[in-house]
Amino acid sequence: MLASDGMAYQEYVLTEMGRGLFSVIIALRQWGEDHLYQPDEQHSVLIDTQTGEPVTRLELRSKEHQVLEWRDTAVRKVSPDLK
Repeated sequence: MLASDGMAYQEYVLTEMGRGLFSVIIALRQWGEDHLYQPDEQHSVLIDTQTGEPVTRLELRSKEHQVLEWRDTAVRKVSPDLK
């Protein structure tokens, strides 16, 4: 198969490391939807391929399943054996 510029086309295969970025990309997408569009401006929507319905927002949750905001978290160093 040839690309539009006549060169041989090679399909990109997403690596496990790349798949690990999925939630990061979704978080950035949600930030963009919140801050880069006017309220009435059209944009794309991420949908569930099984249902065709829009995906609910990504949320950070505690072990008790409560939604956490930025002010509810802190970074703490741990030793490798405590992971």
